[in-house]
Amino acid sequence: MPDENHDAINERREGRILVVDDEKDLVLVLVDTLKARGYHVEAAYSVKGAQEKIESFDAQVALLDIRLGRDSGVDLIAELELVRPGILCVMMTAYATVDTAINALHRGAYDYLRKPLDMRYLLATLERCFEKLRLESTKAAAEEALLESEAKFRNIVESIPMGMHMYQLEPDGKLVFTGANPAADEILGVNNDQFVGQTIEEAFPALTETQVPGSYRQTASEGNPWQTEQINYQENQIAGAFQVHAFQTLPGRMVAAFLDITERKRDEAEIMRLQHLLQNITDSMPSALITLDPAGRVLACNPAAEALTGQTEEQIQGQPLWRACPELERYHELFEQVLRERQVAHRHKEQLESEAGPLYRDVSVFPLAANDIEGAVLRIDDATQRVQLEEMMLQSARMASVGMLAAGVAHEINNPLGAMMQSAQMLQMAFDTQQPHTRERLQACGVDPDGLARYLQERELVEYLDGIRDTGSRAAKIVSDLLSFSRKSSSKIAPHDLNALVERTLDLAATDYNLKKKYDFRNMEVVRELALDLPNVLCDGQQIQQVILNLVRNAAQAMANGEWRMANEEYRPRLTLRTSLTQDTQSPIPNPKSQIRLEVEDNGPGIPKAKQARLFDPFFTTKEVGEGTGLGLWLCWSIVVERHKGRIWVEPIVEGGSRFVVELPIASELASQPQSTNAP
Repeated sequence: MPDENHDAINERREGRILVVDDEKDLVLVLVDTLKARGYHVEAAYSVKGAQEKIESFDAQVALLDIRLGRDSGVDLIAELELVRPGILCVMMTAYATVDTAINALHRGAYDYLRKPLDMRYLLATLERCFEKLRLESTKAAAEEALLESEAKFRNIVESIPMGMHMYQLEPDGKLVFTGANPAADEILGVNNDQFVGQTIEEAFPALTETQVPGSYRQTASEGNPWQTEQINYQENQIAGAFQVHAFQTLPGRMVAAFLDITERKRDEAEIMRLQHLLQNITDSMPSALITLDPAGRVLACNPAAEALTGQTEEQIQGQPLWRACPELERYHELFEQVLRERQVAHRHKEQLESEAGPLYRDVSVFPLAANDIEGAVLRIDDATQRVQLEEMMLQSARMASVGMLAAGVAHEINNPLGAMMQSAQMLQMAFDTQQPHTRERLQACGVDPDGLARYLQERELVEYLDGIRDTGSRAAKIVSDLLSFSRKSSSKIAPHDLNALVERTLDLAATDYNLKKKYDFRNMEVVRELALDLPNVLCDGQQIQQVILNLVRNAAQAMANGEWRMANEEYRPRLTLRTSLTQDTQSPIPNPKSQIRLEVEDNGPGIPKAKQARLFDPFFTTKEVGEGTGLGLWLCWSIVVERHKGRIWVEPIVEGGSRFVVELPIASELASQPQSTNAP
């Protein structure tokens, strides 16, 4: 614990005392006593001596005898204070009266002592003197520091770019405006001096209904700092914005510092608008977008990516993509390549297998190199529809080329083919020995008709002629189909009831001789699933019947396959025709409209996947050699796609069999009128 007596002695040693008395013995005693106490002491024996001594000795306390010979110690007080401002004078006298003491105190004396002196009282008086001097010194230093602080604060307030409003809280609760700095005038565009003396509500009426006045009062009274942002809007646009900081300066006084942040807030609003716009764009994009850091961890993804991966952004965020979505591991190497080379990398038409058939993807990886952000963006697009559309366009081009070729070839073949078939027919008529006129001609020429008949039978010449005619008929059918494809249809496109066309075609198929040769409709289950109240379709009714008949024939022939039926002894052939109104969201045609859908479905052996892609190519057939021309589905494709702007495709059936789907446009002008009356 500090030695308090030791500290007191150290403080007294700093005291400087001037003793002025004409009694030399007393002076010597005082000097010795005070020096022993640690004071620095000088002595004078007259007024003149005191005047000389004070010039060189910076006394803090003077012990003055009231009577100095003929002079008065009281008169010396003013002279000492003139030379040493702040000196404390303690008067000593043996002849003190009340009037004398009062006069001395009025003349500036700090205290007075009566002789003979009580040394303890003297020392106590001196200690009070030096304590007073210390307090005054401390006060002066504090006042100087305060003045310096106020000057600094004033300089800050005057030079700071923030606006400042000063307020004082009155006892009645009124918050009175007391001043502002130049920045406040510049920011607000007004001279704030006009508001001095007004309450905050009077000076700024717009703030009356806000929380600002109450918050300012609380800051001024309790000292709690408060801050806020004030934003004013006009027609959904930021008209002005201020950042406000309120703090207490003295009890009952506070400053509201504010900064014009209008431009910053407008920039922030614009950035937020652009962020929302970018977010909306990425969210609405059909492309799957996944942002990855250099380690392959997911930073963000859009809804299309969530649909692709089957996981939400929250589920995969922060995880390595290849671990969270193993099916995307195939793009890991492409991602690493982009990080190394800092170049965009692509994979186009990447083929994937699925239960619904082949899928195609376009994959791109873009490096991130802006604002010190590293990583890459993985973009995955479903290219299946585009590839299908490209294949349709390629098929159309092939069909156009084949059509031009078919027209020329068919006309060139028709003439010699007709001559060949006519000659074969003439030979058959000439060799028919059962006809009377033929027998007469043979006998007239000396030929035995019965002998000739035996010769023809033995050499199988009649069968050869039948073969020539059958082969010629097949060739003629091919030529007819080629000419049918190459000719522009003269039929008129008109609204038709698709259900009625289906019914008429089924009636025709049941009486078709060529079909009955291969398969009897009585042994086939025909299922009709025809939707009621279908709108009409715009089509050439005769051509669409031809399409339906071709599909029904193909289905019947597929179900009549002998080897396949032997392996399924309990097999019951079933043909299903189904109509509906649909909008195919998977259509490769942009912006698909509602269409009428026709399905021709069988439960036969089905079509191998490897052959499905070529089903609609000319001269391609899945039938045995000699059983098909390979033009039936080609003609169906031409009629539906080329002439009716519809679609036709095949769908595999998991349980077995095939489903051919045809989509045709609606007769829009009659779409609101129910037209189907033949549906069961």
